[in-house]
Amino acid sequence: MKHLSTYQYILLLLIGTTLCGCNSTNKAVVTRQFIEPDQYYLIHPEAKFLKIHTTDGELFVLKKWEIQQDSSTIEGLGAFYDVNRKIITKKVTRTESVKSYYTIRFSDIQYFETNELQGNTMGSNRAYVILSAVTVGFTALLIGIILSF
Repeated sequence: MKHLSTYQYILLLLIGTTLCGCNSTNKAVVTRQFIEPDQYYLIHPEAKFLKIHTTDGELFVLKKWEIQQDSSTIEGLGAFYDVNRKIITKKVTRTESVKSYYTIRFSDIQYFETNELQGNTMGSNRAYVILSAVTVGFTALLIGIILSF
């Protein structure tokens, strides 16, 4: 049986390290927050969108919104879906966008929902890909050196 040389041990160690580094355990996680209408102040103002579930089962998805405390309403720009999650749009003219402006009374709201992506993002994935590519290139270089002996 042939024994491995020091270079071959180093090569195996680098290949093993590369394979372990390519399998990221830092997965993206979606954090959902459900908020009762009377706790509207818990809505994070920097959330990218806000889902408003109504007592009738309808859904508003707002990209921009503002809470009107004095009138117990929330106003915002977004989309409206019926109970079957079919998008409902107002008649659109040439000057009106497909997204519409809505005013929703707190008394019509079952709950608010926000979804936030946490953890591994595309930027992190790119870093893993670049690091893995550099490691694979370095490993290939070492394989060439070892095979030249």
